[in-house]
Amino acid sequence: MTYQYFQKYPLAAFTLDEYQSMQVLPDLTVRSKFLANIVTNASNYDEYDIVSGETPEITADKFYGDSGLHWIILQTNGILDPRFGWPLDQFDLKKFTNAKYGNVTSTHHYEDSTGNITTNANIELTLSDSIDTLNLSNGVVIINVTGSGVGVIVDVNEPEEASSFKLRVPQGGFNAGDTIALASNTAITSNITSTANITNGTAITNLIHEDRENDTKRRIKILKSDFVPSVISEFENLMKT
Repeated sequence: MTYQYFQKYPLAAFTLDEYQSMQVLPDLTVRSKFLANIVTNASNYDEYDIVSGETPEITADKFYGDSGLHWIILQTNGILDPRFGWPLDQFDLKKFTNAKYGNVTSTHHYEDSTGNITTNANIELTLSDSIDTLNLSNGVVIINVTGSGVGVIVDVNEPEEASSFKLRVPQGGFNAGDTIALASNTAITSNITSTANITNGTAITNLIHEDRENDTKRRIKILKSDFVPSVISEFENLMKT
């Protein structure tokens, strides 16, 4: 029989319409800290890497033989919101990344050969307007209106009617199709028609960045099954009080 976790919580009345109607639901604002002493002792748990597509319920069934004990998995690891505290599968990760940034393929940042974020990446941009029209010169700071990039022009190509230049990017990234503006006058804008010749750095896309962040959530603590009965008993006693 699956453990009925939420039925153990005390009930409370909730309203969304200034008490014109009421709903009696489990009071999830009551949070117990009964696992604190157990989890701080490393000998009481094992470490485990969550497999892609695995849910807390699957993990609980794998280790405890009861999917309803997923709450022990979550509380052991301090996960309050399993939607974002638990690693997403690839489908949901792409949806999340697209919702967060607007696309998955744009550059999030640049990294050096050691994998560290670099502020010295150089990239050649070609714009829809000429350098002369935009009054660009070396040292001018431009911002990515579409994304989050900030760059400093380091080499303006001649002649002035040309539309490409080299940009040092200390923050964020720039991509074809993005709109840029002068930091000193955001009314002056242009569109990036192409990017090329990235040096001193490798472009890391939004999806790659979020995938890495997602992977940091995979290593979790699994409370050893010997402690589960006492944890359940203590939890139920706390909920009664």
